[in-house]
Amino acid sequence: MTAAATQARVPGAGLIGGFVGATALVAVLAVRLSVPLTVMGLALFGAAHIAFELRYVLGRCAPAVAGRLGWLFLLVLSLVVAARLTAVPLVAFGRPAEVIMGHLVLAVGVAAWLQGRRRVLGFVLVSASALAALLWQGWFFFVLTHAHNLVPVAFLWDWSGHLPARTRTWFRTVQLTWAFGVPLLAVAGAFDAVTTLGTPLVSWLVGDGSAIVAAAAPPGASALVAARFSVAFAFGQTMHYLVWLVFFPLFARSATARFEATFPRLRGWRFPVLALVLALLVASLFVTEWSQGRLLYGSLAAYHVYLEFPLLVGLWWSRRTPGFAPLSTGAGASVSTGVLGG
Repeated sequence: MTAAATQARVPGAGLIGGFVGATALVAVLAVRLSVPLTVMGLALFGAAHIAFELRYVLGRCAPAVAGRLGWLFLLVLSLVVAARLTAVPLVAFGRPAEVIMGHLVLAVGVAAWLQGRRRVLGFVLVSASALAALLWQGWFFFVLTHAHNLVPVAFLWDWSGHLPARTRTWFRTVQLTWAFGVPLLAVAGAFDAVTTLGTPLVSWLVGDGSAIVAAAAPPGASALVAARFSVAFAFGQTMHYLVWLVFFPLFARSATARFEATFPRLRGWRFPVLALVLALLVASLFVTEWSQGRLLYGSLAAYHVYLEFPLLVGLWWSRRTPGFAPLSTGAGASVSTGVLGG
């Protein structure tokens, strides 16, 4: 699809207005019902959003993760999953192992897609990040939890490159507003007077909800600070889901076409059906045994959480690599070699 054709299909004002409306609605829900919004969102949409995010990022960057490199990513990402599972009985081993394996995924991307000084700088930054994460593991997982919710903004920024200049400016401004403005207001206490966690609505599933609130809070946070971060996380998670489950499936058809060309068995109705079955499986486990559902979801989530960061490195630092060229060039129209293909 050409850039002109894509522009014709995108209603600029309507699209921006949709994001503004969604931001306002989700913000109200997060302020008044942060725990139910987090819990039910995770149970109902968590697994599906993993599938749809992977479809988009693999479609968007398909040639860049083709062949042996794709298999290498799959191997290292599977080691991250193994580390997460190990952390259940052996926290002292599993969490450092996840830190190391997660940074190894990033290092693979740096080695594959960057050249010269950028590659050297990339390795230095990855090494520094890994060392800091091992020294302050609690803070690493806290930052990862919230940073993951911001990742769609980078892909939305990339996607909007083909829009007319004025529309693009407004579109990107709205993305930055919901991604940073609303969470920062929540953390700063702007909504304290009207904030209610809403835990009783899901107490049948998560008890007093303290574990849910603590999971989004920085290490050693007070109850008030934890509640603020709970609001910020519930908002960010829900907007994250909306981007992957609604926006990109509707407005990024070229990435979907690339994915389907790479994985022809998942064309058409097959992928949504597979995603629905996965979502129902995980949701049923969530509502019958929350801890087991959380473990299964957390394991599956490692694949997209840790893959998106090296892809962003390539997307912003390696535009000459096939798969990372700007969308406005029409690079998404074809696939030369499949992901994990020969």
